Amino acid sequence: MGASRKKRRTGFTLVELLVAAAVIAVGMVYVLGALGRCMMALTASERMVAATYLLNGKLWELNQLYRKAGVREGTKRGVFARPYERFEWHSVVGDVKAVLPYCGNKTQILRSKYLEETVTVWWRQGGGTRNVSVTRYLSRCP
Repeated sequence: MGASRKKRRTGFTLVELLVAAAVIAVGMVYVLGALGRCMMALTASERMVAATYLLNGKLWELNQLYRKAGVREGTKRGVFARPYERFEWHSVVGDVKAVLPYCGNKTQILRSKYLEETVTVWWRQGGGTRNVSVTRYLSRCP
């Protein structure tokens, strides 16, 4: 009658539970950090898509203006209407700057017939600004 039986305990000790909780907490820190970076990337891509859409619309609008009034050298700028008030645009029309070096005498011909326009849409993001721009060449002749 002297044989005592030890009951086997099933379950986890407190130390095991604390270690498991610590491992899960460390894993969650990395998961939440990755989620935060994904959200920032999503916001940046949404703004880039919106800026590209606005740039396309502004190019079309400027094209209509040039058809009516002709192309003139100068600078134009503005802010977009709601819900895009965070975005601004800037247009510079001037002489052709970038010409291929092997064009020779054609450089003067290109500069006499065309103007260079750079249209930029920019917005503030984080600690700085981001932008999307297009450079196109417009005929000086109506």
